Amino acid sequence: MIGKLWPLLIGFCIWAAAFVGLYGLQALGCVWGWPEALHRGVLVGVCVFTLAVLLVLLRWQFRAYTANPVAIDRAGLWLTVAAILASVVIFVPSLFLSLCV
Repeated sequence: MIGKLWPLLIGFCIWAAAFVGLYGLQALGCVWGWPEALHRGVLVGVCVFTLAVLLVLLRWQFRAYTANPVAIDRAGLWLTVAAILASVVIFVPSLFLSLCV
């Protein structure tokens, strides 16, 4: 059963893991007193890596959908697009807002 649902789940699973990782690193950087340049660089790296992984996933899902168009693959494709948009909306503020309040 789960094997058929992976196209629906994978984009937001990656997003959720990146969300926890990004804000966990943000908190650890504050607690451990990282220099601001290092702290910001790590956060930018996580954001860029997450977006790259999601874009590769989107490309792969698009190829799978065009090779064999079924509804679950189309829904997975759009859910991955939604995960990319959610990543941009949620992660970008961590790139320019104050790191440690």
